[in-house]
Amino acid sequence: MSARMTHEEAVALFSDFFRGEHHIPGPKYKGENVREYEFGWCVLTDSDLSSFDIDTLTRLVLLAHDRAVRVEVESAMRYLRIAIWKRGREGGVNVRHPTIEQAIEAWRATDAGSANRVLP
Repeated sequence: MSARMTHEEAVALFSDFFRGEHHIPGPKYKGENVREYEFGWCVLTDSDLSSFDIDTLTRLVLLAHDRAVRVEVESAMRYLRIAIWKRGREGGVNVRHPTIEQAIEAWRATDAGSANRVLP
């Protein structure tokens, strides 16, 4: 298992995700709105996550794969909680995180990623 993610690493990831530390949601600044949560850190946001035209979901997934960070998005009353914690590149499924290339290869190897699959 990899070392626990530091607050500074979490702030850096959320800063990159929200395109600047000053854009990390919450009433506080200088990373104070990045809170400890379970095995890592979280922020609460009332923003939407989407895949392309406003690419927040894609950006979050790519950051996770580039930095070997598990991301979890869950409902928290009227907010979305985005939780992150560090993973390694090796080990079992509950301690590692693949690169984006590995994830795409694994996805395409399944029926869900098959180019021949006919969608309804």
